[in-house]
Amino acid sequence: MYQEQMKYWCKGSNWSSCSPKVRTDSPKKSGEMSISDDPTKQVFIVTINNLKSGDSGSYWCGVEISRGSAVGTPVSLSVTEGVSTVMWMTVQIGGSVTILCSYDNMYQEQVKYWCKGWDWSSCSPIVRTNSPKKSDEMSINDDPTKAVFTVTINNLRRGDSGYYWCGVEISRGSAVGTRVYLSVTEGDSTLNTVTVERGGSVTITCFYGNEYRQHVKYWCKGRDWSSCSPIGCTNSQKKSAIFKGFVTHPSLKDEFNQFIILLLLLLLLLLLLLLLLLYS
Repeated sequence: MYQEQMKYWCKGSNWSSCSPKVRTDSPKKSGEMSISDDPTKQVFIVTINNLKSGDSGSYWCGVEISRGSAVGTPVSLSVTEGVSTVMWMTVQIGGSVTILCSYDNMYQEQVKYWCKGWDWSSCSPIVRTNSPKKSDEMSINDDPTKAVFTVTINNLRRGDSGYYWCGVEISRGSAVGTRVYLSVTEGDSTLNTVTVERGGSVTITCFYGNEYRQHVKYWCKGRDWSSCSPIGCTNSQKKSAIFKGFVTHPSLKDEFNQFIILLLLLLLLLLLLLLLLLYS
């Protein structure tokens, strides 16, 4: 739905005070930073060249819906010596993810690999740019001209969550790398941040896996998940004063029909009892 909207990239830990660095309208380039949009694939790409340690920090991918209104999601960039990538990725179960690992030009000819584990020293490679390049749903591809290698994981499962490493083998037993955490959610995913003009309206779409089709869904407010009190839920037609509209559950209609049938049967039974009493 955002194919025609302007996209931008900004730096800052706070979404409200994050000032755009590059935009898909103007400026598309600023220093070593550039942005490009591909509406057909519904993706926009931000490229930062000649990265320095000062480039580390919190950034935002943003989409401007209207003047003063936008949606976005945070990205944490860590610039390390030799190899760099995002620090955290969140993906839905059953989905796919492609992680970009950038490296210094001096490592263009070296073997790159992807491994899973908390500790770098005991992390065993799963895929490598020499062999194996593919293992089950995981594959690796190197582009030396751009000094970046990509790791793609398809059909993600809950067990795929955990710490991984982008690694470059310098010599036998010697390597450089950086760690990334992959979080595979249990079917529910939505935007991290939504910004709306005061007095306006907003519709937020929350996706879930097929295994949760019959479960109750709810919406609650609060920073802490454990103390978040539901405002509206799919098994109740109670309307909140804050929100225009209510949520309904697909099975409510069936339950109502069953109730009507049961009520009619009870009335019929009472009528038969009255007739028996009258003629006895």
